[in-house]
Amino acid sequence: MKFVEITNENWEEVIRLRPKVEQNDCLRTDIALHSLARAYVQKDRPDRLIPYAIEENGQLIGMFLLRNYGIGCNLTSFFIDHNFQGKGFGRATMNMFISYVKANYPHSEEIELAVSPCNKIAESLYLSLGFEYTGQKTKKGNLYMELHF
Repeated sequence: MKFVEITNENWEEVIRLRPKVEQNDCLRTDIALHSLARAYVQKDRPDRLIPYAIEENGQLIGMFLLRNYGIGCNLTSFFIDHNFQGKGFGRATMNMFISYVKANYPHSEEIELAVSPCNKIAESLYLSLGFEYTGQKTKKGNLYMELHF
């Protein structure tokens, strides 16, 4: 598995990725397209969103956005395509993401993310990896979690 840049050659494959239908209350159905639009619109910010696709054996299986904010990195819009869920790719991606941040952003002290309270599978995954609740919520009611190094 590896993280790949989203380019002119693969962006259309990325926007075809979808979470499971039963996750519609927790995640946007157009999450990939929405994420790429956010990254494009905010491209001139110093803490811009960087979009990555997740590739396994030459096939795109998910995506996420990364934002470096100095003392840490934010993970947002992370999802695994419905065809690949339940196969350990979420955990593998998160372990790889943590290692990636530590290696590429050595001044980072934390990873921050927000999880929908209805997304119990993601919440359980993050807790099992050492993320803790901050007690803060997003405007949409998602719960902030952090992992400190």
